[in-house]
Amino acid sequence: MIGPIPEFYKYQWDFNNTGTFQGGIVDDYELTEYDGTLDLTLVNDFQCGVTSPELNLDILSCERNCDIKLKIEKVDLNQDGDFISYSLAGSIDNNNNFPVSITLTSSNGVFVPSVFSIPANGSVTFGASNPLIFIPDAGFTGGSDSISIIGQNAGETFCLQESVINYPNFQPRAKVKLSASPNPVMQHTQIDYEITNVDQLKEAGIEIYDLLGHQKDRCLVTQSQGKANFDLSAYSSGQYMVVLRYKGDIVAQLRLIKN
Repeated sequence: MIGPIPEFYKYQWDFNNTGTFQGGIVDDYELTEYDGTLDLTLVNDFQCGVTSPELNLDILSCERNCDIKLKIEKVDLNQDGDFISYSLAGSIDNNNNFPVSITLTSSNGVFVPSVFSIPANGSVTFGASNPLIFIPDAGFTGGSDSISIIGQNAGETFCLQESVINYPNFQPRAKVKLSASPNPVMQHTQIDYEITNVDQLKEAGIEIYDLLGHQKDRCLVTQSQGKANFDLSAYSSGQYMVVLRYKGDIVAQLRLIKN
């Protein structure tokens, strides 16, 4: 920020109500990477002073600092695991000259892992040995998904980007309705289900997994429509997947949040 040219008895740049008076020619103010308010107080030789109106600085939203690139090279569908998921290969590049923390979010599912720490001018890669996993939520059976890429530096959000990932489509074996209430849940939740196009309901069950694929609970399903109650009071806070399985195949799944 360029200061006025004349020499003053004293002056003070005040950033977020913090500053120190100095004398002489006003030095230019070097902006930091943080948001805040800035004003300048000038005092002449007659001890008459004036303070400028506050200038609101929104540094963190400047697009010049948002140089983060997500590159997806391959997407594979996994239907034979504990829940339906996608394995992604690619990289995230941080082209900024400072370290960042990157968070990936989607309204159609959850990423595992979802947070990456990347050094200045560095990158992280994911592939066959360490894939980025996307677990779709209820109702998402492939296609285009718009995700958010959130960048943080020193705990402050400076970057928000949108990107689109295309996923292979899959067709569930049966038409199913699956919901949980309440969701998020503190202790108990009720899973409502309905399977509408099967000849005879056999070998069906509702299962709950954590995002690492560890089964937490399971109950058998003997009717094409019904409710199942689960006690999550002993679960750690986080996200879980509810899976409805029929004859060994996953026919529906949804994300359950435990507070």
